[in-house]
Amino acid sequence: MRRAEYKVRRFKVNFFILIGFYGIRCQEISHWSMENRDRKGFFQKTEDFQRTEDRRLRTEH
Repeated sequence: MRRAEYKVRRFKVNFFILIGFYGIRCQEISHWSMENRDRKGFFQKTEDFQRTEDRRLRTEH
């Protein structure tokens, strides 16, 4: 009985450590991906702008 309790307690501790570690990693990854998404979004916007400008120039001529 005692042995099972000890195992459960150890499992819980390891589980919390894992969750904490993955939480930190996920925060880092999400922060990094947010920065990347902003950069990508910026480039996407400029590309779209270029495309609309090209279309406008083509329709004018």
